[in-house]
Amino acid sequence: MNKLENQFKEKLLEEKNRSFSKRLSKIYDKGLIGSITLKRAKKTIEFANIKNNSKVLDVGCGTGSLLFLLLKKNTSLELHGIDLSEHMLKIARIKLGSRVNLKRESIKNLKNIYPSKYFDYIFVSDALHHFPNQGQFMHDTYKLLKKGGKLIINDFNLTRLGNLIFHLLEPGNSRMPMPKEYRQILLKSKFKNIKYRPFGIISFYMEGTK
Repeated sequence: MNKLENQFKEKLLEEKNRSFSKRLSKIYDKGLIGSITLKRAKKTIEFANIKNNSKVLDVGCGTGSLLFLLLKKNTSLELHGIDLSEHMLKIARIKLGSRVNLKRESIKNLKNIYPSKYFDYIFVSDALHHFPNQGQFMHDTYKLLKKGGKLIINDFNLTRLGNLIFHLLEPGNSRMPMPKEYRQILLKSKFKNIKYRPFGIISFYMEGTK
């Protein structure tokens, strides 16, 4: 696939994600979906064990559930969030006010938005499977992290059949590698001390250190 075809594919996937997020934003914080999302965010924060006065970025922050929990837990943190969907961010702004720096941007622009070696922690929760080039994303986040900084992934752990079914339910799903594949992508992007923890029935936590 040439560069032009890749760009077209990525743009098409972004449009699918933007359209899907617009519909999802109306129910994302409600009912069973809201309960599951909040529970997963709490578990992710528990595993991450964030230090005081850290600079934190949540990529694909959605309605800001993880950022909201971080804000409640530790007011010494400098918090940032980025998402493609203005509809999701509208809810996040109401929830978080001016206490968190929120931006509507594509993940392709990460390295142009934030300075190198700035963040202590970068989270990507329930979002990595939406990204068209997961290896490039990890490469970019590596540059944004300080030495000793961590990229933290929280996502679904599905079988190949489960992945196919999920793709039908969520059209913006790019690819959902198994945890061992994510580990290899992290190592290829120069991350070390990879830690993996399953939680729930189909979820996992993984972190890599710069």
